[in-house]
Amino acid sequence: MPDLTSCVKRDKMRRMTSTITTTTTASSSKSAGRARNAASAVARAHVSAGEAPAYPLYTLNVRPLAMRLGIPHAYALWQKMAAARGATIYRLDIRPRAARFGLRNAYHLSQMMELGSATVNEIWRGDARMIRLTTISHLCWTFRCSPGGLFIAEEREPEADAPIGSKAVASELWMGGMEMVRVRTISKLCEALGVKPGQLFSVEA
Repeated sequence: MPDLTSCVKRDKMRRMTSTITTTTTASSSKSAGRARNAASAVARAHVSAGEAPAYPLYTLNVRPLAMRLGIPHAYALWQKMAAARGATIYRLDIRPRAARFGLRNAYHLSQMMELGSATVNEIWRGDARMIRLTTISHLCWTFRCSPGGLFIAEEREPEADAPIGSKAVASELWMGGMEMVRVRTISKLCEALGVKPGQLFSVEA
């Protein structure tokens, strides 16, 4: 015959396990609900503004800007970028804008963007090294801003031995059509051309 004390203990353990599972499930459901509500709020904001679901695509528009500044070709652009020493660097900083739309963490952001969790986490933390131009475009549409509104400047000591950078990258920037860009490249372009990130982009025709 089973021991009465053992039966009581087992019954208590079952009730405790059931309570923990229910609480965890409820907590997960609330978190998912908050994310859905935040995503819906962003969508409603765009609809109320009369915006179409298809967001405009931004592209790097370096050559016209460089030529207006007297830089005649890709090699000259590379020379200017090679001379940049990183006194000012730019990084992604989307949290302030995300907060205005009720997005409190990377998970909430991932509910609206079809990106891997690692990419979303890097964007959220502000330490993404590379980013697709389609992602920049999607972020701009989501937060109703231009590319310049996604970056923040940080001053630091110039690097005496800063990486020179590739001539092939300068050539690709000159020709246009890049799908992905290093955030460090954006910083070097801004220093080389004396502009801010927002001036490097234009809406694709």
